[in-house]
Amino acid sequence: MANILLLRRNSSDQLPRMMFFEAVVRHGGFTAAAQALGASKSHVSKQVQKLEADLGVQLLNRTTRVVRPTEAGELFYERCRQIVQLAEQAGQELSSVQQQVQGRLRISVPLTFGRAFLHDALTRYMADFPGIEAVVDMSDRSVDLVREQYDLVVRVGEITQQDLVVRKLTESRRLVVAAPALLEQVGRPKQPAELSNLPCLLYEHQVPRDRWVFDAEGRREEVRVFGRLRCNNGDLLASAAARGLGFAWLPDFVVQPLLESGALVRVLEANCKESRAVHAVLPGRRHLPLKIKELLRYLQEDLR
Repeated sequence: MANILLLRRNSSDQLPRMMFFEAVVRHGGFTAAAQALGASKSHVSKQVQKLEADLGVQLLNRTTRVVRPTEAGELFYERCRQIVQLAEQAGQELSSVQQQVQGRLRISVPLTFGRAFLHDALTRYMADFPGIEAVVDMSDRSVDLVREQYDLVVRVGEITQQDLVVRKLTESRRLVVAAPALLEQVGRPKQPAELSNLPCLLYEHQVPRDRWVFDAEGRREEVRVFGRLRCNNGDLLASAAARGLGFAWLPDFVVQPLLESGALVRVLEANCKESRAVHAVLPGRRHLPLKIKELLRYLQEDLR
């Protein structure tokens, strides 16, 4: 029992040493075990000696010509062999999961972006890979990628959190738009500063929501705006702008259909040159599962 407790307390050291011991017995000596493990003979010998010292048991009988397990060593070897086999099996299962496009995906995308770009890419992806089960949150709320266990989140703009994996999907520009009827009523602004005296529509998730930032020939200008409608959804703001309720500052993919129909027109075009990257944001992983790599490929193909 004391030896078992010792193993539990020092498991981070003991488990690798058990694997060294198992290799020595399985290969019939330190030299062969060292070659199989890609380690030096002296290192393998030292690890086995430390294991024996920690357990207070001699596991091997050593001579200049042969190495054999003691009676206690034979019993311990069987347990070590089972542990090594389980570890190898677990590794093979994980590798299989990583290399197959199957399993559950949790995805979060802004509502309007999802409607414009995710529908076709995701449905084609799921049709091509029947083993995928997807849970999709289409909303403009800010999710906690790690805490809420999302596999992929789409975000527009700069990503500052360092422990996340970021893949650029495309670029977007924020445009100032208004209904033709509103321009007839209040006039077309020629400078961004004029917007501070005109009715505007504010996006709730923007920080700060009452500051619009413009870029013209590399010169940034910040304008404080006011309005009687604030909302956390770009579609509603675009519809309100088309009704003539105010000027809106929204991503191009939100307003593009209304621009094409003539319900909205662009203003201050020369001051809206700055583009913002649209990113796929993933949990910090060194090796992305194939199911995520494939989904990224479908998204990038559509956005291209």
